[in-house]
Amino acid sequence: MRSFSRFPQFDNVSIDLYRKILDGTVRIPTREEVIDRHKLVLINDVNTGDNELVYGAPLTLYDGLYNMNDAEHHHDQKNWFKKTGRYPTIPVVPALVDGLANSIKTQVLRSEYDKRWSTIAKTQAEFNSLFPEEYTRNAFAS
Repeated sequence: MRSFSRFPQFDNVSIDLYRKILDGTVRIPTREEVIDRHKLVLINDVNTGDNELVYGAPLTLYDGLYNMNDAEHHHDQKNWFKKTGRYPTIPVVPALVDGLANSIKTQVLRSEYDKRWSTIAKTQAEFNSLFPEEYTRNAFAS
């Protein structure tokens, strides 16, 4: 199990973000808006193994997409910045429970992850076909 504690990022960034949500400066999108933006979902259909396998995203899921080149994985990750804003966050869910959730076009099973995205190049190719490049240069945009 992970031992949670407060970190400077939480105290200096997240708390300010929560304030902006509460005062209405930052609008939380509707469920429909979120589902429309996410053209892909990873369904974690694995029921045996350690907690990372059963509940977490695959360690390499974000490599080549928006992980910084020098990024660590999971518990060791200290850099919360994304390399690009081209791809939205990849939802990892235990199941899709209704028609709206099932409307997400590309549904990938965790049990097929290693076969489907066996290399970073394969992962990038599929994501690039789903999410066309809208911006260039070195600024984060999403």
